[in-house]
Amino acid sequence: MVNGEYSEQCSFKEEAGNVAVKAEYDFCGSFNEEMAYLKNNSNKNSEGAYMIGYINSLGELVIPVDIAADYGWFLDARDFSEGLVAVLKKDKWGYMDKEGNTVILFTYETALDFSSGLATVLKDYKYLRQCRHRTQI
Repeated sequence: MVNGEYSEQCSFKEEAGNVAVKAEYDFCGSFNEEMAYLKNNSNKNSEGAYMIGYINSLGELVIPVDIAADYGWFLDARDFSEGLVAVLKKDKWGYMDKEGNTVILFTYETALDFSSGLATVLKDYKYLRQCRHRTQI
């Protein structure tokens, strides 16, 4: 309830019960590697895509809610793996770190999570393995 009215907005509280992130978001993912994504329905881009961003475990908005997330059968918002997260910008996938820096350029048709330092990506209709420490294949 917000001001006596029903709301589907989410928030995060600390263990002590203090609100760490106010109920300004329409969906909150769970924390993974001390990061969680947030979705805002009212903040859609010109193509109508939902916008997501990421907060850290201190409740600080680290990556602003301006990343387009595909929303077909499910919301395609990714969790962090090995310190990076695959995100979609302008119809291409790339990777950002926990500070919001682009560490692998947005050049892929799809990008999966990292495991053992590698991630599967699709570029020019070919599946490739992306190394965590390189900026491009």
